[in-house]
Parts: sequence; C-alpha cells; structure tokens
Amino acid sequence: MLHRRSMTRTELDSGGAHTGKRTRREALRLLGGTAALAAAGTGAGAGSAVAQSGGESFTVEDVDIESWDGTMLAASIYEPNSGGPHPAMLMTHGYGADRSSVDPWASMYAKNGYVVLTYDSRGFGTSGGEVNVDGPKEIKDAQRLITYLAEDVASVENDGPQDPRVGMDGLSYAGGIQLNTAAAEGAGKGLAESDDRIDAIVPRWAWWDLTYSLAPNSVYKSGWQTLLLAFGAEGSRDQGSIEDRLGGQDSQLYQFYLEGQATGDLSAETRTYFEKRSPRYDTGLGSARDITAPTLFVQGWPDTLFVPNEPVYNARDLEASGVPTRFVFFEGGHTATRMAGDRQKSYNDRRALRWIDEHVGGGPPADLPKVSFYEVQSEEFRTADGFPPSDTERREFSLADATNREKGSTRVTDADGRSGVAFDYPIDRETEIFGISQFSAEIEPIGATENLLFGLYRVKPDGTEIGPFDNQLAATEVAESGRIELDLIGVQRRIEPCETLRLRVATVQDGNSIAGFRPEPQGAGATIHHSAERPASLTVPARASGPGVVGPQGEPAADPDTDGEYEDVTGNCEADVIDVQRLFANREGETVRRSPGAFDFNEDGGFDVVDVQRLFREVS
Repeated sequence: MLHRRSMTRTELDSGGAHTGKRTRREALRLLGGTAALAAAGTGAGAGSAVAQSGGESFTVEDVDIESWDGTMLAASIYEPNSGGPHPAMLMTHGYGADRSSVDPWASMYAKNGYVVLTYDSRGFGTSGGEVNVDGPKEIKDAQRLITYLAEDVASVENDGPQDPRVGMDGLSYAGGIQLNTAAAEGAGKGLAESDDRIDAIVPRWAWWDLTYSLAPNSVYKSGWQTLLLAFGAEGSRDQGSIEDRLGGQDSQLYQFYLEGQATGDLSAETRTYFEKRSPRYDTGLGSARDITAPTLFVQGWPDTLFVPNEPVYNARDLEASGVPTRFVFFEGGHTATRMAGDRQKSYNDRRALRWIDEHVGGGPPADLPKVSFYEVQSEEFRTADGFPPSDTERREFSLADATNREKGSTRVTDADGRSGVAFDYPIDRETEIFGISQFSAEIEPIGATENLLFGLYRVKPDGTEIGPFDNQLAATEVAESGRIELDLIGVQRRIEPCETLRLRVATVQDGNSIAGFRPEPQGAGATIHHSAERPASLTVPARASGPGVVGPQGEPAADPDTDGEYEDVTGNCEADVIDVQRLFANREGETVRRSPGAFDFNEDGGFDVVDVQRLFREVS
C-alpha cells in the first residue's frame, strides 16, 4: 500500500510531528552525552562535493510505503524528468540518521539518469517500527522496496517480474543492509517472484562480522558500543516504554550493552544476534558467499569501528564465487582523528558512479583498478593491482632479532602503560608495507586473563615515533597459554632508509582512537616468548619502493620527509650538497629518466636542470 503525503523538506529534516523528546533526552543524559560526541566525531556523513552541477533535472516526491509486515516506511523518490525507462538506485542512511543525510548522493544519481528511492530505515526518521541492526526485518524491508520500484514506479527499467534494474549505495548501516540483502537475494531468500535482483552494490565502510567489529578476539570496544547506543537513541522514533527511557530501539541492544560493559565481552546470546546480521555467517538468510552483485568497497583507513580488514575479508568470499570486486581506500570513515575533504569524497563518488553506470546503467566498462587508495604520506591518490599488491613479499621479522630485545621472553604489564613494550627493526631501504600483517607467538597470561593490543609504528632517525599507523590497533584476549596467530589491521605506509619499523604490544590503548578497548580488570600482564625453541614473528606484506639507485652504484635514493620527492639522492640518510652533485651528474641516467616525478622538486610535472637548482636551494 502506498500513501502519498505533502510534507515539506523542512518538516522531514526536523522529523515532522515528532513527539517523546523528553524520554530520549533523559536517556542520552544517562549515556553521558556521547551522542553529541559521536555526531561530531565519526566523519561518516555523505560528502558535500558529490552533487554535480548540470546533468538531468529531476523531481523529488515524499511517499509512505507499506512494508511486508504493515510497517510504514517513509521514503523519497528522485525521478529524472526525461522519459524513461531508467535504472534505479535504492539508498538508506547511517545508524541514527535519516534519509535526508543521503540527499547529495541521491541527487548525484538522479542527475545521471537514475530513479532513486531513499528511505528512513525501520525505526529511524519518520518510519514506523523499532530500531534494530540490519537483520531479517530490515532485509525484508529492502526487498519490499525493490519490488515497489519494479511495480509502482512506472519510469523504472525492469529485467523481469518484480525485478527492477537496481543498484545500492550507502555508508555504514546502509552498507551493511546492502551486503545482507544481496546475500539473501543471492541465496534465494527473497520475497518476490524473482531472486537475485540486485545488479551492483557500493557498501561504504561496512562490516564483515559484527562480533569482530565490536569485540575483536573477545576484546570489547567500550567506546564504540557506547557511541552506537547513543546514536540509536538519538535517531529512534521514541516508541519504547517510559521504563526503558531509551526510545525506540530493540530492548536487546540495551541488554547487550550493559552485559558488555560489565563483563568486557559479548555473551553467547549477543554473539548469535550479531552473527545473524553479519555477511560472514550463513544463519538462514545467506552469507557473503551467496552474493552475486558486483561490489565496490569504499573503506576508511582510520576507521576504528569497521576496520580495513573487514572489506578485504568480505571480498575474499565474493571473489571465491567469481564476483567482481574493487576497493577504494580513503582518509575517513568511523573516525575522530582524520576527516576526508571534498577532494577525497569526490574521488570516491566518481568511482562509485562509474561502477554503477557499468553494472546497472548499461554504460561502458568502469575500468577501475583493483585498488584505488589515498596515500596519507604523499597526500596523493594511487592505485594497486591487489590488496596486497602482487609484487609484495611476505617479509618475516623474528621477535628474537629485534634490536632492542634479548632472546628469550618479554613481559608486558599495565605498568608499561600505553607505550607497552616495543620490538624494533631498522629498515635499510625504502619499503612499502601494504596489506595485512600477521603476528605469531606463544603467549601466557600472568594472571587468569589478559587483553593485548598491537600497533605498528615508524621511528625516524632522530627518535620521533609516528603511529600507530592510521590510529589502528589489533586486539586479542589471552585466556590461556598457547600460540596466538593474529591479523594486524591492514595498512599502506612507506618506511624510509635509516628509519625503524616498530611493533608495540600493550595492555592499555594507545593513540586517541574512540574504539575505547576495555582493559582486562583482573589482568596482571602476559609473557611473550621469542626464543629459538619458541619462535615468534611479525610478518609484513612489503615491497621495495622508490626510484632506486641514482648512478652506477650506491644506496637507493630516499624520501626523508615522505612527500614523494627524493631529496636524499645518495640514500645515506642525509640531504646535502653531495645529493645535488649526484643528481646533476646522473641527470640523464636511467633512474632519473624512469622516475622523473621523484626528482620534480619544482613541481612542474617533469625533470630538468631547474629541479637540480631547486634541490640545491633546499639543502643549502
């Protein structure tokens, strides 16, 4: 059933005739005002630069759509004014928001010839129902809306009965519903005559396994759990009882939160709940292995809620079934440390549009590289043929060979503070770490149980420590003696000659991440063994980078300040007049001809003697 209404955009943005504020505000005070922090600090909003000038004109109509169980979902239809049929896009919002937050993206697609249906997810905005976490009800809502596009919007192009030509795009909560709905459709768990109706998806900073997101290896992210509960309370429709004092969220979410804060882990019931909502698992509604829709994963490097490993793990399942996948990594997502500017957001959106145009709109091949990424150090966009790239090698560092450790064992306790203990490895030439590193060691808790956090850093020759990379920490509980095999968080970083790669292990969170890993209250520390008899290692995906040796012999040129310009031409860890002389003498050599951008010191797009002069001024 469809109910059309004439609410203005202003009314929609303010929530319409919204009541029950007192209950929600009291609940938020009980949460310590964390919703305000969450709203200010996640950097997870739609970009301001995506709405293009020009393009097709379109109209927007607000509608109420009856879902599969009678719940009314508030929606908006963006319809191009040109004649159809048009391909379609289905979009919703992040957790705690409403559909107005995706208006820039919806407008982008509408201007490019797509009918776009945006909607307030169940329990949020002005939709009915209770706030939950992208589970069976929300999947059926999305499936109902796909059918609505096919049957009730005359200008939508259809591939078959109840089967529109449709893609999906959206962030966080709206990324999770894409993966879960595509899994259900691919597994034949649909509500329509046709199954497998989604033609392509663009999940932006979404999850693979919510138990891994919220309590990786049984280490509870207290900070994120608090923020998410506050988000839900802030965005819900306040349909809960007065006794709940926490609005229209599923009461189980409060139970799970309180249990986690008390115990520092997820209960068996909580794990089952989140596994049913995670692409990793098939609990009757399909899994990532059932997805057939070509998928472009957009992921933030410093996202500490859904870390970069999650889209990589999702993609492995999709690729095993032959599904096309691509990645875009950028400086944003769920983070309070670094926010992507309009340049990065526009870069992401252009790739999303090309992906959808190819797989949904019938356009030319997108020709996207396997991995597109923003390099934090050079502040430039780069590409790679995989994650990790095919030319990386697995470089193993023995913990026993760390320059600041003796062979045998190392004890880490709360007394070591946020710094924990360090394992250092000098780097002799420019090295790019690109991918997911692994840690392996026999560890025994000193008391009953201990939580350990692992981060990668680079140390400059003057001792300045930079890290943890992207503010990311991997975590694991050590409940008994035994070997721990742990994936660290995926990263891309260049380490220069004369710098040191450092692994830190601590019991207390370092950095200013809002993950809020909960320390083990009863923990007394742990012992990490790294002897010949009990080997331990850090294995990193690494490749040599940089232009190479300038001249007939010597060390490779280096980039001391990691700005993409190789001032240390001789590779001796200093930039001085000797480097100017070496560059001038070899200005027509193979290395300079092959990599002119590495020596483009005046940034005019090429290399000539003026760049030699510029380097002389810089080092003098």
